[in-house]
Amino acid sequence: MKLFASEPGNDLDLVRACNPISPRMVSTQVGSPEAQRLRSEIIRGYRTATSREPAPRLVRRARPMLLIGSALCLGVGAAVAATLAFNQDDVARYLPQGHSVFVGTSPVCETIRPMVEYRCTLSSRPVNPLVGGDYTNTVVQTVDDEKRINGGCRATSADGLAWTCFIGQEAVTEGILEESIVGAMQSGPAHG
Repeated sequence: MKLFASEPGNDLDLVRACNPISPRMVSTQVGSPEAQRLRSEIIRGYRTATSREPAPRLVRRARPMLLIGSALCLGVGAAVAATLAFNQDDVARYLPQGHSVFVGTSPVCETIRPMVEYRCTLSSRPVNPLVGGDYTNTVVQTVDDEKRINGGCRATSADGLAWTCFIGQEAVTEGILEESIVGAMQSGPAHG
């Protein structure tokens, strides 16, 4: 992998190489304490590096590029780490934050594929007057703690007690969400 592109605009290739997660999924993590700490360390390192004796001209030009490349990887890495730092308990919390059908149902989730797929069971039957008696294949979104739509779930039982949930791009692939709403703000549980 080339660290520095020779053509303008190829800096995004570096970010993509460092970041296996969709930018929408990590965009909410920019203000996280970990991302802010890493930002401070990068700025402190840059100030230290640039306050020394003048280096030869070639080194002076390369230093900012190296620091920018490092900052991109570290900043994106912090955001990725913050996004990846969720587990099945977090997913259980995302359900009622995403849709009112889960409010009061005390979901419990188990990991099928970490950070991608979860099987969730509700302690009580959901109540949604818009769904007839059979919940099978009903789909709803999930919302993270930053109030962003981060995935969705599909009911796998008629009584609505069993759901399979997918996070990020996988919810789009599974046909639960449109790609355009992944990462969109949602201030409270959806209804309907």
